[in-house]
Amino acid sequence: MCVTCRGVAWRDVTRRIPEPQRLKCNLTPELTQSINAAYKHNLEAIANLDLTILQFEDWGKGFVKKARCSPDAFAQLAMQLAYRMDTGRKALVYEASVTRFFSHGRTETVRSLTVESKAFVDAMVDPKATNADRVAKFRAAAEVHSDLYKNAMVGQGVDRHLFGLYLVMRGFKWAKDDDFISQAIRIPWTLSTSQSPQNQTQGRWDPNGKDAKMISPGGGFGPVDKDGYGVSYMFPNDNVIFAHISSKKSSDSTDSSRFKGNIAKALNMIKASIEEDFKSKGK
Repeated sequence: MCVTCRGVAWRDVTRRIPEPQRLKCNLTPELTQSINAAYKHNLEAIANLDLTILQFEDWGKGFVKKARCSPDAFAQLAMQLAYRMDTGRKALVYEASVTRFFSHGRTETVRSLTVESKAFVDAMVDPKATNADRVAKFRAAAEVHSDLYKNAMVGQGVDRHLFGLYLVMRGFKWAKDDDFISQAIRIPWTLSTSQSPQNQTQGRWDPNGKDAKMISPGGGFGPVDKDGYGVSYMFPNDNVIFAHISSKKSSDSTDSSRFKGNIAKALNMIKASIEEDFKSKGK
């Protein structure tokens, strides 16, 4: 069988493609030394990576949609609750948002830690808080988060502007260690997050039906702070939640497996609160 493209046989096309040739590089002693140093550095970074994968199959995006909540907001608030249970502290949270509405648009930062999200986490860990108060604070925090994400998508975030100003200040030697922008840039992101898209082949497969067994957690990334976590999460269908959770073995304050357990616990805590609220309202 001869496959053709615009009337040209594929076998004729392949005959015109030159054979691949091996490139020979002239490695100077300095370049060889740099390559070996980079190789050693990469081996050390890999050995220091504490990576685990959460495959949460108790429930998924289907429940979140029934709860009339943004899946991304749900996940972000669960991670903030998990971080409080994991460390006893709140985290400066980085979430990547796409800016594909713009030509050559890449990302903007969503600062997921807000006054409202802190109030929600405080209520969840307060044994005296009522369930109605917890759910009300959850919904208020979720709404604020969704607004922040939408603003970031249309260029209304703050971080890219701040970073641009910082680079201008550095270029003109105006930056000082104690000025606002320099201090803001240096605050560590102890919880770096991003939601990975799943339906990149829309219409070509059915992740909730016949292709449910073919879903996978994809890839992830490392923490950006030496004492922080990196979490890449995904809602592949209505019944599963995936997350890559990473940290550094050299840190005394992080443990990826422990944090994974706290994320699963936080997800179920929020679900239980919402279900109790539904029951009290006869839904």
